[in-house]
Amino acid sequence: MNGLEKNLNVFCSTIALLGLLFMCGCSTARDPIDYSIVNDQNNWMAERREQLKEAVARARAAEDNRPYPDGWPVNTLPLNRDPSAAQPIHLGNTMSEVTKLMGREGWGRQISQQEFLAILRKTYGQRSSPDRLPQELSVIEKRLSRDGRFVYWEYQGFPTTADWIVVFFASSEKAPEFEPRVVSRGVFRLGDY
Repeated sequence: MNGLEKNLNVFCSTIALLGLLFMCGCSTARDPIDYSIVNDQNNWMAERREQLKEAVARARAAEDNRPYPDGWPVNTLPLNRDPSAAQPIHLGNTMSEVTKLMGREGWGRQISQQEFLAILRKTYGQRSSPDRLPQELSVIEKRLSRDGRFVYWEYQGFPTTADWIVVFFASSEKAPEFEPRVVSRGVFRLGDY
């Protein structure tokens, strides 16, 4: 059993145990535990574990080392959790290019320019990140268009669940109607942005 499979087994066992503890704590003496729920959860966990094992095998066979290889189950942490996964993301990359590099789109949303700047200022006002591009916020503020689309994507679990790769996209000042491009990216702690 390799380290990844061991981590998956520990993760799945922990979730199952927490689920059981939660259900036991929520029941009363008059309401006996419905064990069919426990069995359903155990079946779900077994199915999920099997999905993950199959996805790991496919990724290894294809030598797909992206954080989210093709066929990686949704709502899961990345397979490859090295924060250096942010390094191939360069300023000016399109959303499509970042999707190819990471293996899927990040969790995110489109926001106003004002909200976008507020999040960037908060992010850059926290601690510094060696993986952050550009290092200075003023570089972004000078080049940011007033119109267009402003989007940020988050990828959780680099290397812990509290560490996120965050990618900020904005439309070009010269062509706000085209696909937004990376204006900043980095590895940040939850709460830094």
